[in-house]
Amino acid sequence: MDSFQFLLNPSQELWNEMAVKIYNDVGWKTSFDDYDSFLEGFGKENFAFIVAVDKASGEPVACICGARFPCVEGSPSVFPIGQYYVLPEYRAHGLGKEVFAKLVEFADGANMFLYAEPKMKQKYIERSGFDKFAEWDVIVISANTKSVDLTRLQVEEDIKIASFNALDFNKVMEYDRETLSTGFAVDVEGNVFGYCHARIVYKNAISIGPFYADTQEVASTLLKHTLEAVPGFYNYESLNAFISTTNTKGLDIYKSMRL
Repeated sequence: MDSFQFLLNPSQELWNEMAVKIYNDVGWKTSFDDYDSFLEGFGKENFAFIVAVDKASGEPVACICGARFPCVEGSPSVFPIGQYYVLPEYRAHGLGKEVFAKLVEFADGANMFLYAEPKMKQKYIERSGFDKFAEWDVIVISANTKSVDLTRLQVEEDIKIASFNALDFNKVMEYDRETLSTGFAVDVEGNVFGYCHARIVYKNAISIGPFYADTQEVASTLLKHTLEAVPGFYNYESLNAFISTTNTKGLDIYKSMRL
């Protein structure tokens, strides 16, 4: 590994460069703004973006990131993993193992989880001990925005939608614990019972998430308000979301928009 330099939380430019490389190879959609959001939101003591740079060319060729969610009210600390990627021409040389090992060291014993590409599942089981699985799979939903019909989303007029800045932050945190541009559904007392976030990702696309709601009616109302608030919604190429196979009501909402 002497030919590579490993960097922890390097420049924004390296995050952007890896985001483009990953999209061009496997189509994963990432926002350039995610990096600063993660660093500010989690803090450098809880967030790690590790990049391997080829010393000869100066090119970033592998990366991985993860964030520590601290214990809340006795819950175990958890450390989700993402952006785990190695350029095709640099694979099969142990570079992926090396960046993964460095992230495990950073996690310092926290429970770790990741979403795996199906072809990588067995490797994670055998090599890294990821042998516990959810009873559901993740569905990737993607559609051209011009085929999306927001008017088909049902709206409950008595549900109040508020922006983040208009809310009591403690109310937001309380709801987030319980559910484990953003719109929030609130009652007359300001209690939160749903939120939806849409962000712009590379390349000229919209990605939905996190997205939680107590009822299907709240979810549909939130989604419509959130997407209508995206400036120039139909100028983006695609709308994307991730949802579990067990969330049939959520799937029905997306289908109602003709996704």
